[in-house]
Amino acid sequence: MKRKKLLNSRQRGFSMIELTIVIGILSIIIAGIFTQMDQAQQRAYTERIKLDNMQEARDFVDQFFRDINQIGYPNVRMMDVTSPSWAPALSTPPTYAWNNAYANDNRMAIGLVKIDNTAIQFEADTNGDGNVQSVQYKINGNGNCTLCLQRSQVDNAFSRAWLAHRTPLEGLEPTPGYWQTEIDRVIKGRGLSTLTEYVRVSRRGRSVRLDTDRRIQVWQLYEAYQHNLADKNLHDYNDMIALALAELAARPLDEPYAAVVVDEVQDITLNGLRMLRQLAGDGPNRLLLVGDGQQQVYPGGWRLSDAGIPVRGRGEVLRVNYRNRATILGFAQRFDATNEVDDLDGAAGVALRDAEVVNSGGEVRRWHGSDVDLPNALVDAVTTLPVPRGQTVLIVFDHRSLHRCTAVLRRAGIPILPLDQYTGEPDDTLKVGTVHRAKGLDFQAVLAVAFPQEGGVNAATGQEARELRGRQHLVAATRARDYLWWAVVEPRQEPNGPS
Repeated sequence: MKRKKLLNSRQRGFSMIELTIVIGILSIIIAGIFTQMDQAQQRAYTERIKLDNMQEARDFVDQFFRDINQIGYPNVRMMDVTSPSWAPALSTPPTYAWNNAYANDNRMAIGLVKIDNTAIQFEADTNGDGNVQSVQYKINGNGNCTLCLQRSQVDNAFSRAWLAHRTPLEGLEPTPGYWQTEIDRVIKGRGLSTLTEYVRVSRRGRSVRLDTDRRIQVWQLYEAYQHNLADKNLHDYNDMIALALAELAARPLDEPYAAVVVDEVQDITLNGLRMLRQLAGDGPNRLLLVGDGQQQVYPGGWRLSDAGIPVRGRGEVLRVNYRNRATILGFAQRFDATNEVDDLDGAAGVALRDAEVVNSGGEVRRWHGSDVDLPNALVDAVTTLPVPRGQTVLIVFDHRSLHRCTAVLRRAGIPILPLDQYTGEPDDTLKVGTVHRAKGLDFQAVLAVAFPQEGGVNAATGQEARELRGRQHLVAATRARDYLWWAVVEPRQEPNGPS
């Protein structure tokens, strides 16, 4: 009996008071820990907001500086006190003899349009795609911007969407740019607003076949991208066009344009064409479109009839090449540049290889070699130019190649001028830029450098990339009037084994 009582006494636990005290102490400790964790999270969130704000400020200043460098000289109307767009911030403007209705027409603005104490407005190719945008920087006192376009932040919005939805798509094509182009040129560029429309649409110019399940995955990526834009009150260029198109449909222009003239139409999105159609309005000879589907430097394609622009029987095929000399044109005709733009709605067009040439002569020099040999070859090509250096441009096909070539030229002490700062004024600098910047321009001489192209992971994406690069090569070669130096950097040979 005593042993049983002893065992029972040893099995006795903590009293309720003891447990309550322990739980209370633990609660106080845990509350303190969670308080510190919450404060740390709040500080981290605050620092992240500060970092984002500082990054946006730096991006704004950098973008503003680049934009200002592209706008050229002040417009004549800024110096004309009789013009309604004259800016009082410019004191004592001189008197110009050339003072007529065309000079004072706000619709003919080029370069710097207006500047005052609170705003600056200009027109320039700020996006680097050969199309001119009208941009206005304005001090907004309340801090609320109805339409906010921040190019760097737009890219960040897509990057966040891609990180969240990359898994099902990167097995088909791991390059984020391919899917961003799908959104820009197919979904938003065509003005698609529902998944049903996207599932049914013909993706002209896109070689990768997407079944319904794949298109649903792309649409989820698109919705995440749109959510990220809306979360920061951002808009991309397609949003601007869509909003302008809706505004024109709701409130047509009080004073319509007499005519709308569009060059390089092959690189405009379908929604952009619809907006131009609204600007031109109805009536004969209101809309003039000039383009060449073989010189399309962006992916995707369309039919003019999709934009409500029928041209059957109204188009004119330009068959004579007046820019390039015969040797230059003969070299450019070797490129297989497929036409993904139905610019004549089914009528037969003229490929570059069938174009007529009127200027004989010209010179083409070719160079093949490794990237190790390229610096010496490029410097030698510049120093032995048969034409003035100021009338020559170096064209590459992506920004990475541009950085590599400009670094070579700077080390050699060769003065260069980026195409995004080129205003057409004569000088002695070598112009440099990508084929996208060179589109629509021509020079007496062109130096083109083609680095090895990264293909897609399957036959479809690789074929689409090769077709696009073929059109870009044609554009680069046909920028030259008299002289062309064409360099091909050969891929590095991987060693077969240890040496």
